[in-house]
Amino acid sequence: MIWWFTSTRHDLAIKSWVRQWVGGTMLDRWLQISVPGFVWFTLWFYLALALYSGSGDNGSGGIFFFLFIGTFPWWFWIADMIIDHFHVQADLQRYASSEDVIMATRCEYQGGHPQLPHGRFAYLLLEGTREDPNITLGFPAPPGQTPDHFSMPLLDLVTLGQNSQQHDSPAGDAVASMIGEMAKNASLKEAAGKFLRPERITLAVQYQGVAGRKHEVEVTNFFHGNGEIRNWRNYLICAQAEADTGIVPFGPWKSLKPGLPTVEEVPSDYSRDGGQRPPRRSAFARR
Repeated sequence: MIWWFTSTRHDLAIKSWVRQWVGGTMLDRWLQISVPGFVWFTLWFYLALALYSGSGDNGSGGIFFFLFIGTFPWWFWIADMIIDHFHVQADLQRYASSEDVIMATRCEYQGGHPQLPHGRFAYLLLEGTREDPNITLGFPAPPGQTPDHFSMPLLDLVTLGQNSQQHDSPAGDAVASMIGEMAKNASLKEAAGKFLRPERITLAVQYQGVAGRKHEVEVTNFFHGNGEIRNWRNYLICAQAEADTGIVPFGPWKSLKPGLPTVEEVPSDYSRDGGQRPPRRSAFARR
């Protein structure tokens, strides 16, 4: 219920208590609700005793009524888990049914995007076209309004100046830059688990923004846990490689639809242009 109510209200979704609740495990949420819950239960328990101490059997129904109210925080804990699960699953199925979406999940955006100064939970999409895949953060919107989407092109790779200086030829520079960025563009940051706290994995995605600056966006707390985060990294690398090479990854895989071909101005008579041919479009030379 917390996610359902706050997901379309950005001013609430960025609150620390909301992020702590939505990102917590079942045990985390139980501990959060139990601290004020025991105070709530004690209040109603003694109130029920004071009102029905002399009522005998006639007051047994009222006592159970007050006890039900006293356990309301834990009923809320159970209802929140059920509603959160089915609500998120319905949204993810709707996203994944689209032809231009490979994967969809809910995650916690921690920071790094030049237009998003506040961390919050959001939907994460791997979408776009085969030549132009994007990883997108989506903020739900109330009915009748357009959701806010913030896309990061997977193929807008960042130049590695230090690696380029280690080679003498331009070809060596290009190859080193491409290999280095393919490895760095989607990386994992792992923090060891502690007592009653699971291992924390963060997916860091690097891309080049509109101003030409390098940005690193970090997302964590995926809906299905740490295993899903590792799976997302694999899918990002495979989608990136398919866009550049056209080779479909091995095994079950949903390829994005091809985009519309771009119109390129080329000489109509190649014999007058030194035997040149139309330049081959590369996924690493977009826009």
